[in-house]
Amino acid sequence: MKIDGLEVDTMKEACARLKISRATMLRYLADGFFSKPRLHKQGRDKKVRVFDEGWYGSNERKLKESQGD
Repeated sequence: MKIDGLEVDTMKEACARLKISRATMLRYLADGFFSKPRLHKQGRDKKVRVFDEGWYGSNERKLKESQGD
């Protein structure tokens, strides 16, 4: 998905890339393990999380370190 010319992932795509479930992703976001992703307004009353390369840059590395890879 492109927003303002930047390629971003949705929650589903981010979970697939990180190889974690949606529930795990939501828990990591709520606990502060992952930084908050950008919110994108979709429609009138809906906002969705979008994940760009900047977000992955810090959080993907943190996840790998915590998993011992």
